[in-house]
Amino acid sequence: MFCYYIMVFLHINPASPDTNLLNSYIGDGKQIFVLFYLDGCGPCQATRPEWDKMQHSLPHLIQDNDVVVADVDQSLLDSITGNLGEINSFPTIMYLTDNGDIKENYERERTEQAFKDWITSKTKSKSKSKSKTKKSTKHSRRHTGGSKLKSKRKCKSKSKSKSKRRRHHTKQRSRRH
Repeated sequence: MFCYYIMVFLHINPASPDTNLLNSYIGDGKQIFVLFYLDGCGPCQATRPEWDKMQHSLPHLIQDNDVVVADVDQSLLDSITGNLGEINSFPTIMYLTDNGDIKENYERERTEQAFKDWITSKTKSKSKSKSKTKKSTKHSRRHTGGSKLKSKRKCKSKSKSKSKRRRHHTKQRSRRH
């Protein structure tokens, strides 16, 4: 069985104004890293090429299909759902997750490497919280149906039965020789 991870890169501008796709990813609770830019803005023109470079290098670092990287023209900002707040300066780089309810503005260096470091740090922390949830669920399943003390006794009795089996096998081996 082969597993393929697809990291989504979106370029949303007046020529391809597919904001519905980005809105569906926001609604699905995906981790979204978005660059909002203003056409003709000097800092935006310097930032966008660095942002676009990640399309070739980032999928090798992050193998997660819950990650979306997008750049959105400012003229389509009103079409984006979610709790973006007011965006007054450009470029604005933002992390959105949990249906757009959690957001964080990026205020660091604007290089490809800095963007990759930021995105990988966010995706690792999100995946760690997912694995902690899975572990705690397994732990709570093991201890359902009684107090913790009873469950601990059950666990100890299982380990005793294993040690009894080991002793039994050892005795059988010694009798054979």
